[in-house]
Amino acid sequence: MHNTSHGAHPKDTDNIVVGLDNSPSAPAALRWAIEEAAKCAGTVTVVSTFDGGQRADVALSRDPDHDLSEHQRHALDWVARLVHPLKSKVPLVVTTPRATVVDGLVAAAKGARCVVIGRPQDPRLQQLPRDLAGRCLCPVVVVDPSDPDNPVVA
Repeated sequence: MHNTSHGAHPKDTDNIVVGLDNSPSAPAALRWAIEEAAKCAGTVTVVSTFDGGQRADVALSRDPDHDLSEHQRHALDWVARLVHPLKSKVPLVVTTPRATVVDGLVAAAKGARCVVIGRPQDPRLQQLPRDLAGRCLCPVVVVDPSDPDNPVVA
């Protein structure tokens, strides 16, 4: 598993981009993305955006670089804990760009097979599937944790 904070990702059409957040839907979205990437010998790019201006759920310090570093560490730990039991051989890249959720996912999706997100739980993100579908050139797949085997295309 690799980490990058500047948004770099593989540039092939077998790359699947998945959004990471703290919702119960995120693990289902990541598992689905890994299963799909395994079917096509693809890769998975996990995007966990860092937008300090929108982070009302955590206390931020006066050092934005420290906060980003902590965010990166938490994202890597979360992904590692989730994928370890899967014993997957799918290559993973974890990226933590300083961007809004939409901007970060759209940037990572350039040339991707699809973008995968969990069904938004946060009321502020209810429009996320529609916003992504309007800006991404690839399909946007929404995974519901209550029915992870039947995702919908936004």
